[in-house]
Amino acid sequence: MSSLLAGRGRGVLVALGWTASAVAAIVVGLTAVDALGSGLVEPASQPLTASEVAAQLAAASATASPAVTGSPTPSPPASGSSSSTAATSTPSSSEPAIDPFVPPAGAAAPADSSAPASSAPPAPPPSEGGTEVTPTDGGTVVSRCLSGLATLESVTPAQGFAVENLERGPDESVGVRFESERTRVDIEVTCAGDEPQVDVETDPDR
Repeated sequence: MSSLLAGRGRGVLVALGWTASAVAAIVVGLTAVDALGSGLVEPASQPLTASEVAAQLAAASATASPAVTGSPTPSPPASGSSSSTAATSTPSSSEPAIDPFVPPAGAAAPADSSAPASSAPPAPPPSEGGTEVTPTDGGTVVSRCLSGLATLESVTPAQGFAVENLERGPDESVGVRFESERTRVDIEVTCAGDEPQVDVETDPDR
């Protein structure tokens, strides 16, 4: 009986020793893990109290608010000054009103741009009269009429013809004769206004 109890006591001591060794090993392992984790993981931040939160909000609002300039806000004019200003700006009833569109006395009225400019019609150029070129067998005659008078401007006989009885004018009637050995040509010029009227007579067998 005593030997049985002694065996059981030793068994209990062995179990207690093994349990103590296991607990010590667990404690050592947890301590090592805690030491490694503290070096890798930052410590958790502490929560702020209500007073600390209110202080941080007040500091942020003071920083965000714009600076107040020193220029004073203009005060509205007093009612008395506005009435005096209105009184000075109102013209006196005794002074005559001036129409800005009426020119003062003695000044020329502005010209109406819409009215057409009046200008005298240009004088007609002096008439140069009418000119007529008349070719004939005996020669060529250039005649002109001006103010009802005829003038022979040019007389050119043909080859073999001579100029006879030349009347250049100016006159109511002018003329010339071209004459050769066998042919005679008589030319007479009169005027119908400023238009020459030429009459040609040819005598081939004189």
